[in-house]
Amino acid sequence: MPKKFKLTDLFRCVIKHKFIFLLFTFLGIITGILISFFYTPTYQITAILSTPHTVNKVLIPYSLTNSLIEELNREAQEKQFKQLSARLKIKKNYIKGIKHIGLENLSKNSKPRFIKLVILTKYQKDTATIIKAFVNYLANQKFIKDKLQKERNIALKNLLILKKQVPKLTLIANKTKEKLLNSKDFFIGFNPADPDISLVEIKKEIESLEYMLKNIDNFKLINTYTEISPLSASKKTIIIICAFIGSLSGILIIFLKYCQ
Repeated sequence: MPKKFKLTDLFRCVIKHKFIFLLFTFLGIITGILISFFYTPTYQITAILSTPHTVNKVLIPYSLTNSLIEELNREAQEKQFKQLSARLKIKKNYIKGIKHIGLENLSKNSKPRFIKLVILTKYQKDTATIIKAFVNYLANQKFIKDKLQKERNIALKNLLILKKQVPKLTLIANKTKEKLLNSKDFFIGFNPADPDISLVEIKKEIESLEYMLKNIDNFKLINTYTEISPLSASKKTIIIICAFIGSLSGILIIFLKYCQ
């Protein structure tokens, strides 16, 4: 009856022929170093940007910002880092590893309150500096300032219209109350509170517009969240994996050649 092979036997065999085990482990490490030398990892930087908006309205359309990001991405793809560096007002060393720049709409409509900036880069360092440069660049764009100016003019126009309606609605509400007090007739389908409700709604809208006009100069694209995550294995991980595969290969050869 053949003797059962135990793990302890394999362990003794590996110890006995440890030179083979160490050789293959070393070869695995060397292979990992060679692979990592020609390998470039990719990291994804994700930043959630808040677009300028009031309580009820988004002021900057996604399409405008996305067009600009596409232009920056084209420069990155074509490795025009000098031009990109000048645009972002950041040293070229910070951005020379950028592979891709993209923007994602986080809602179904064309004017989301939050958009996602995605940057693929070779380097993990200086993430905060890179994101800050992008946010500042977008926030200071002329089209944003022009759009905010346009929104300011629209808000001012609407505010004047609404303010003119307040005295009229107040007069209507007062006259309605007076008639109801002096009349015994009941009007089906008429709610005497309707003028008051309309007046309250208009006053709320006036307050919202006044707040917007007061603070519109402070509205800008801001970064609310940043995350960096690897999209591929790091060089260190590759070396460890290759060393592990080399070790297993050494054990397998020892087992097949010397432990049978």
